[in-house]
Amino acid sequence: MFKQVTYNTYIGKGKLSLVKDHQFINGSTKIGDIAYPVVILDKDRDNLKWPDYYLMGLYISPTEEDPVEMFQVVKPYETCIHHLYITGIPKGAKSLKPFRLQDCIWSSYYEDNLHGFLFQIVKSDTILKLQEENETIS
Repeated sequence: MFKQVTYNTYIGKGKLSLVKDHQFINGSTKIGDIAYPVVILDKDRDNLKWPDYYLMGLYISPTEEDPVEMFQVVKPYETCIHHLYITGIPKGAKSLKPFRLQDCIWSSYYEDNLHGFLFQIVKSDTILKLQEENETIS
C-alpha cells in the first residue's frame, strides 16, 4: 500500500532474524535494499491491500535447542520453500484482516508514528489470497 515508505523501512521491525550467505542481516537494512517489489498486473484489483515487497527463502521455526526464529534468504535462482511478504498499512487500521494472506504460517506487525507494517510468511507454492475477500493475486 505504501511502497516507498515500506522500501525505506528497516527489516528489523519484523521481529525475525534474517540470514543471508551464513551471516545475519543487520536489522537497520532497508527493506527495499534486499527485497523484491510485488507487482500486480490486474488493474481492477484493489492493490492497496496486497503486499509491497517479498523475500524468498526458508523459514526456520524456533526449537528448544535454538529459540531464534529465522528466515534464511536465498538468491532468486536458488530453491526456496517460503516467501516473506511485507505490507505497508495505514496507522491505526481498525483491523489487519483485510491485509492478511491465507495460509500464513508466521506473521508480525509493527506500527510507528505514521504507518504499520505487516510481515507474513507463506509457502512459496501457495497461490496468494487475501483472507477477507478470498482474492487471488495474478
